Amino acid sequence: MTYTVKQLAELAGVTSRTLRYYDQIGLLHPMTVNSSGYRIYGEKEVDMLQQILFFRELEVPLDTIRQILSQPDSDLLTMLASHHAALVAKRNRLNRLIKTVEKTIAAHKGEITMTQTEKFDAFKQEMVAKNEAAYGRQIRSDYGDKAADKANAAFLNMTEAAYQDHLKTEAELLALLAALDISQLPSEEAENIFLLHKKWLTAAWGDYSPEKHQGIAAMYAASEEFTDYYDSRAGKGATEKLQKIITFYAS
Repeated sequence: MTYTVKQLAELAGVTSRTLRYYDQIGLLHPMTVNSSGYRIYGEKEVDMLQQILFFRELEVPLDTIRQILSQPDSDLLTMLASHHAALVAKRNRLNRLIKTVEKTIAAHKGEITMTQTEKFDAFKQEMVAKNEAAYGRQIRSDYGDKAADKANAAFLNMTEAAYQDHLKTEAELLALLAALDISQLPSEEAENIFLLHKKWLTAAWGDYSPEKHQGIAAMYAASEEFTDYYDSRAGKGATEKLQKIITFYAS
């Protein structure tokens, strides 16, 4: 069976403009263009569009999708399996968050009573969802779904006391980082920042290795989101200072 741009757009729930743009950037070409100049798509193109929409649901950039789809079928199947697992994990996180929000609504209505632990669990799940939206794609790209899911689990399993200590650790780190003269390296202040970040990272990820710490430092410097996070809290250049400290001490 074949489809025109309009027919395929209606079938897939996208716009005709989107299909024309995908053709323009070399992501999804039509099977042929007929004598009247209309793009015609076949079953192969329908399957490819389905894959593209899977990846777009996971917020994978179009350039990356194009690279993925250019791989051999075996690599594509592996990638699809990985993204299927990511979608299932995302669904499970959203289901947990929906459930706790529903309980919170019921508690505010006086229909049930929530314990302090339950209230804190709801907060943690919301934080995980926000972190996934802001940093999940970068972390999963660099470290894989298994490591990202383990980090989320470590955060969700924190007690309230452990979480408060986690916040205190980060606050101390940011205060020291803001005041640090990076030209004085090594220094007691820089080493304290390193140890605080090591403690924070171990709690956040559920484990520690110098190699992972070095990798995190490189990701901080390469990621606009992470640079904004530290620079907005400890002053411009804070991310660069933190990277230098970790690179120096994590060995």
